Amino acid sequence: MADQAKKTGRFLSVVMQVFVWTLVVLMVAGGVMYIQASRVPDNYKPVRLSLEDTKQATHAFVQNFAQEFGNQVKQIEPFEWSLTQKAANIYLASIDEIAFSLPSGVKRGYVNEQMAEMGLADPAIAFDDGKVTLMVRSTDYNKVISAEVEVKLTGDDKLQFTVSATRVGRLPVPSSILTDRLETLATKLSGKQSDDISKTLAELLAAINGEPISPPDTWRIQGIKVDIEAITIADGKLTLKVRPIAPPPRTKRK
Repeated sequence: MADQAKKTGRFLSVVMQVFVWTLVVLMVAGGVMYIQASRVPDNYKPVRLSLEDTKQATHAFVQNFAQEFGNQVKQIEPFEWSLTQKAANIYLASIDEIAFSLPSGVKRGYVNEQMAEMGLADPAIAFDDGKVTLMVRSTDYNKVISAEVEVKLTGDDKLQFTVSATRVGRLPVPSSILTDRLETLATKLSGKQSDDISKTLAELLAAINGEPISPPDTWRIQGIKVDIEAITIADGKLTLKVRPIAPPPRTKRK
């Protein structure tokens, strides 16, 4: 009996040691996960602008997109167009004012209100190694949510957007955490009063992790279809090789 009691005691001692060490490991792992989730990604650099800077950024957006890009499309000649990470983040910081300034824009403050309702703030973007990293801060948890989206042209010249990684801070998480919110935002952007730019953005957001899209079927400027022949994302810059497609000639009435 004494031997059996000793064996039982040693067994229970070992079990307790395993239990205690398991708790310690779980506590350490949990601490690491919390720390990882709380750490801000190195490439998360949202821009904050003054009112005057916001107005200047809005003017630059309208000039670069609505005027320069649109004018090049109207020439019906292939061209190359680039967007730097710095400029993209400045535009993101001004997104509310940009949406207000569009020809059929929304009321001032609308975009910020919609983001606030979803518990999001301070969006940012990074361009590197064939990927676009979308980042935004969750105001509910004060954590940065990010998604790496691979952008490539398929064999049939369609654009494919694939979520390759999603994180809270630096902690990997299921992609549904972000893609569900992007779907919600895409639905809001494609509302009854949306303009062409909002609809195009909504279709791009909806295509993330969805079916590849055909640029000419998605993107038009004053009736001219816009095709993408090549896309390069590297060193903080996104570059497109654009080929405008002229509308078919009008047939004369007899």
